Amino acid sequence: MIEWQTDPTKELMTWHEAMKYAESLGNGWRLPTIEELIDAYDNNIEGFQAIHYWSSSEYAKNTIYACIINFNIGVVILADKTFNYSVRCVRDI
Repeated sequence: MIEWQTDPTKELMTWHEAMKYAESLGNGWRLPTIEELIDAYDNNIEGFQAIHYWSSSEYAKNTIYACIINFNIGVVILADKTFNYSVRCVRDI
């Protein structure tokens, strides 16, 4: 079971910045996996906007890419880690 961040930053950031941001929160906060983001979309978890969110899931064949999800339509996309997207962290409870 996970807990979603209730007051995520509104700042857009690269994947590496997002990873550092999650770590800076302490107390077990981390970027969600793409599966956790898909589950949040499928279950209409509150607090998400109709924008793209970073996951911690990297593309195995080329790690310059990580997975994002578009919360407007629920589509998973590979994105260059240098692009700027939204972040909402999770932690295990």
